[in-house]
Amino acid sequence: MADHELVWEYTNGTVTPRPECHADPATADCRIDWDCQCETLLHISRGEDGRPYHPVRDWRPNGALVDAEPEVRHYGKQGGQCLIVVWMENDEELIESNTGLSFFTIGRTPIEPVFTGDYYEWKPEI
Repeated sequence: MADHELVWEYTNGTVTPRPECHADPATADCRIDWDCQCETLLHISRGEDGRPYHPVRDWRPNGALVDAEPEVRHYGKQGGQCLIVVWMENDEELIESNTGLSFFTIGRTPIEPVFTGDYYEWKPEI
């Protein structure tokens, strides 16, 4: 199973994605609870004591992003909520954020057709 997936939920004619994280809270970079307010999953390292940290990055006037001099580290601890799930749950255009295929089958649901006398409705056979 992948560390992250979207669960597609059908509710009254609307399909919506719900992100889920299955990554190990004890080791996954997405599950680091940062002491800072930085939103990063880049440049993560582990200190000599095993604690995760990321270097503070500075923007230069020419637009370059470089490590701060001298090195400054922001530390975190394992076991927090998944930052990817939090990000996706707050993405108002999550469905449009797909950078891959524009068409794919979400799933298949066996149904029982129900004739009402004038038209058909359906009931999922789950």
